[in-house]
Parts: sequence; structure tokens; C-alpha cells
Amino acid sequence: MNIPDDKPLPQLSSSKVERLEKYRRWNTSWLGRVDSYLITAIVASIMGLFMRLFQRTRVYHRERLDFVKLPTMLLPNHVSIADDFFLCPPIFYWRSIFRYGWMPYHAPEEKNFFKGKILSYMMRKLKCVPLTRGAGFMQPGLVRLMELAHTDNMLWMYPEGGRTRTGDINRGKAGVGMILYRTHAQAIPIYHTGLHEVLPIGSRFPKLYKKIDIIVGNPIDFEDLFLLPDEPKTWQAIADRITIKLSELRDELDEILGVKKNLISDSSVDDTVGEQRNSGRIPIPLIKNIAPRVRWYDLKWQSTLANYLTVLRLILVPVFVYLFLSENLFTQISATLVFIFAAITDAIDGYVARKRNEVTNFGTFADPLADKLLTITTFFLIAFRKEFSAFFLNLFVFISLIATREIGITMLRIWAIDQGVPVKTSVWGKAKTGIQLGTLIGTLLYFNVRDILEKYGIEVEYLNDKTMVPVLHGLFFLCLVITIISGFLYLRNLSFQKKKRNDQ
Repeated sequence: MNIPDDKPLPQLSSSKVERLEKYRRWNTSWLGRVDSYLITAIVASIMGLFMRLFQRTRVYHRERLDFVKLPTMLLPNHVSIADDFFLCPPIFYWRSIFRYGWMPYHAPEEKNFFKGKILSYMMRKLKCVPLTRGAGFMQPGLVRLMELAHTDNMLWMYPEGGRTRTGDINRGKAGVGMILYRTHAQAIPIYHTGLHEVLPIGSRFPKLYKKIDIIVGNPIDFEDLFLLPDEPKTWQAIADRITIKLSELRDELDEILGVKKNLISDSSVDDTVGEQRNSGRIPIPLIKNIAPRVRWYDLKWQSTLANYLTVLRLILVPVFVYLFLSENLFTQISATLVFIFAAITDAIDGYVARKRNEVTNFGTFADPLADKLLTITTFFLIAFRKEFSAFFLNLFVFISLIATREIGITMLRIWAIDQGVPVKTSVWGKAKTGIQLGTLIGTLLYFNVRDILEKYGIEVEYLNDKTMVPVLHGLFFLCLVITIISGFLYLRNLSFQKKKRNDQ
């Protein structure tokens, strides 16, 4: 719903108007939006992978986001300085990764996140609008956020303002209520626990393997409050209702975790579930979670030939990088041989596992991870070579899109393992891998053959950078097209399998 015409935005001083105009220019050109999308997608993919692989993250009632409509404000509680990075990707990644307009705008504290040119640039590209704590309602960042909500965007804001650090819920800030009142945006509360242990006070690096529980709430109804006068008292009432809903979500999450804990600790789980199902005391979503499920952090090493090949491929990645970065011809050739050998292990470890009936959860998880790490690293190393300087921007965009797809699909595979959804590699997926590896091996071999011929003074027609580099550039574009097609088909297949599993 749009801003009512009879509720004008606050009047700003001339200096604040200049800052507001600066915020309005951020990420407005097509190139600025492309940069912003790529940086946001890559950071979200990395952080989403981090939360999936290196934290014990669970999201409850994610289906409540299925009916989200713009404009929307996502309103989580705030316990850590890095909540935006840790919390947003696992909740909203899949709904926004291919839709720039659904990537939420954030409102970080200016003095903490807009220090220096590099950090400020990254914050702008990550769709952040700076706010100044204690500056009141008449500040440019708050006005810009209202404008963004007015033009049907997604906002990610903390109703409490500052961090509570303990998981307690403080009173809401009227500024959030003002944005909701003036935009009538949909408000979705989110409560989470455990993130204060990931990055505790005084820690410079995040802690690993912490238990993170997140619950998504239903949209909050403010229709009765929207009928009240447009004044701070009304805005505060809206903010207070948000914190009440967060408290209710906290109680709901405690109930879910308490029921699950009791079910797991009971020696006769089946009997207990049967009794609670008959009595109507156990929620239906929990019944689905009772069956044993393999989580990534439960994966144990199993001594199989396929797993050893997978681990060997992971080890070969830094070896390849070290050899590739050398300017010595012999080490360059050695780098090519290492890459070819790693590609061969990628081709045979899955075959060996199926042939010897040694398919393991570790292999299912680690094999695609090693494959993506090898190919993405090689793509970027080649793009930075001087031979491709004329095509660098094109290649950087191509490879960034490929990397985003590969990281995203890898996270989806992990999620599918976690949910017990069977998704097999399609013909397009195999074609994508073959074309990528063929392009990379061909490029590496071209560099080696060209350097050998130059060393011995041999000239071969058409085997030079002027002819071959454009051809290789075209092959990189072909890799991008096949990668996007295979990713789309994988998503469609996964959606079909999930729907089929839910119908059973």
C-alpha cells in the first residue's frame, strides 16, 4: 500500500537534503545495480553457506514467507553486530537471489559500518542506508527508507534499535513505527536465539558449530493503529505491538524446542508420538521432524576409495593455485597436469562409489563442494591473466554469475540432504560440468603450448592471443549459459521432488 498523500514526509534542513539526494543516487544506474546485485548475491551466498555448513541452523515456519508481498519490513530481534550477515541469508536467500528487488535494504549504524571508503562502498552495494542513533525522526536515512518502502521494496530493520546481546526483547523504537504508519508496509516479525554466541562481545572471529534457532512469524495487523493520528504516540504503539509479537514468537519457539527435546529424550518415541498425535498436543510440522534425519554436522568420515579421492581433490586445489601463480614454464605445465588429474578424480569418484556400493553421506556432501571449489578458483585465476585484460569486465561478470549459481546449488544440495529430498544430477548438470572442465583444460593447455612454441621460436598460424583469446572468451560465455540453464532445471526438479514428497 502506498503512502497516503495527506501524510507528508518530515521537512529536512538543506544539509540533510543534500545527504538524502546522495542516498537516492546509490545503485540507480544499470551498472550500479549490476554491481550491487553481484556483490549482494556473492556475500549472501557465502554467509548462507557459512550458516549452513559451520553453524547448526534451523528455521521454523519458513512457509509463512510464502505470501510475502511488497512493500514488506522484516523485523527480527537484535543480539549481534553481524545479525544482518548471519540471519538474513538463511531466512530469505532462496526467495531473493534471482530477484534484486527482493534483496532487503538494511539500516546499519553509520559510525560502525560506514567508516572508510572501502567499507562504505561495500555497504552501499549491499543495499544499506545509514542511520544515526539518537538523531531522531528528522534524519535523511529514515526518510530514504520510507521512500524505498513507498516504491515497493523489502526492508530489514530491528524494532528495538540497539542490540540486547542476551536475547531479551527491549521496547521498540518509534522510528520503525513511523515507517510502517506512513507506508502501510507488511510487517513480519522474526525471533532467533544463539547468534550472540557466534560473535560474542570482544571476539574478532565468529565461533563455529553453535546452535541457531530461528522462527518466522505471521504478518502483524496494524489496521486499528493506522486509524489513529499521525504522531509519535501512534508510532510508539506500533513499535510496542511489534515487540509483543516478538515475545509471543519467543514463547512459540521455546514450546517447539521443548516439545522436540522431550520427544528425542523419550526412549519410546513412537508410543509418545502416537499418544500426543491422538490428544492433539503435537503440532503437525513436528511430526515430520521425528524421523531420523542426517544433518551436515552429523556426517562422519567413512574410509572409502571415493571419499579419499574427494579429499585428495580438495588438497589439490591449493597446490594448483601455487603452481599456477608461478611464472616458470615447468610449474605452469605442472599446474595444468594437477588440474587434469583433479578433474579425472572428479569423474571417477562417483562412479567408484556406485560401483562398489559405497555411497556415503560425506561423499554426497563433499564431492560437489570440492568440484565447485576447483572450477570457480580456476575460472577467477584465468580471468586475471594479462591475456584477458581486454575482456576482464565481461569475464568477471560471467564468472561471478557462475560462482553465484554454483554456491547456491551447493547450498540447495545440502538442504536437500537435510530434508531427505532425492535429487539426481541431470543431463544438463553433467553437460555443464563437462563444458566447464573442457573450457578450463583447453585454456590451460593453450597457455602451455603457446609458451613452449615461443620458447623454441616456432610460429603456428592462428595459435596466438589475437585469435585464441576471443575464442576462449566465447567458451566462457557458453559456460555461463549452460550453467544458468542447468541451475534453473535443478531448481525445477528440486521443487517437483519436494512437492512429490510432501504429497506422499
